[in-house]
Amino acid sequence: GLDFVGKVGEPVLALADDGTLGVKTVDDRDHVVFRAVDIARADQGSVWLTGLPKEVRLITVGQGFVSDGIKVRPVPVDESDDAAGEGPVISEAVR
Repeated sequence: GLDFVGKVGEPVLALADDGTLGVKTVDDRDHVVFRAVDIARADQGSVWLTGLPKEVRLITVGQGFVSDGIKVRPVPVDESDDAAGEGPVISEAVR
């Protein structure tokens, strides 16, 4: 379900054209998906979000350069140091 609360850094937050707060994720076909979220709590540089599934591929770097629906070549976080500039960096799961 979507009742999971996950902690992320504030820079992953994005605004849709209509002002909806959300994050950009990558689906199983490597397309960008904007997901609306709510902030449950905020602390120093991090926010606790609701509205995401427990497992999600969250774009953590480069989200400002991709749009909803486009196909991307995601780079998992543990490989991002070796693949700088090759695509948005993703996190396999929100923790």
